[in-house]
Formats: sequence, structure tokens, C-alpha cells
Amino acid sequence: VEQAAGGLWSTPSDLAQLIVEVIKSNKNESNLVISKEMTRQLLTAQRGIGGLGFLITYEDERPRFGHNGWNEGYHSLIIGNPDKGQGYVWMSNGENGAKLGMEVTRGLVKALGWTWY
Repeated sequence: VEQAAGGLWSTPSDLAQLIVEVIKSNKNESNLVISKEMTRQLLTAQRGIGGLGFLITYEDERPRFGHNGWNEGYHSLIIGNPDKGQGYVWMSNGENGAKLGMEVTRGLVKALGWTWY
């Protein structure tokens, strides 16, 4: 049986709440999870490792954060945009889950008119 790193288990709702708290902390509106300073570090790409827990990408020098998870039979993705206050999470429990998840992502991006993704 495959498990996430160290047996870590979560839900899409938990991960969505994490996105919300990172975005709020970045705006200094909440420090429920981590401080504004730690959020700044979290949203800064680190040389050689990508980021501190998240993979960090930039668009017009503004950070986007995310992480994927692939195991046999399980696929997931978490993406957040601190500047726009937007993000999403999907999880699947099937070998075609990544294909379905990316199709859902394309539909979401199109329906909401997100130009940043």
C-alpha cells in the first residue's frame, strides 16, 4: 500500500484551507498557521530545492505556489496565487486521476477566466 511521505494524510478541504491561510498570512490578515515573515520565505524560491514545502513559480516576478502528489493509484495538485487570492485543489484515487484532474483544471481556469494559470 502506497502512502504519502511519512504516512501524511489530508483532504482537499484541509489543503484548500491551507491555501486560504497562506494567502491571508501573505497579506498580513491572519497568522493562524505561520507569520507574515515565514510566509514571505515560504513564497520565495530557494536555490536548488524549489521552495520550502511548495514548488514556487513566478509570473511577472509575482510568486505562485503549489505542489503535486503522485503515488500508485493516487494523484493530487494544489495551486495558489497570493496576489489574486485564488487557488484550487484536486485529489483522485485512480490511475487516470491525473488526466481527469488536469481536465477539471482546464475547465475551471476557462470558466473563471483565470489568466494567471
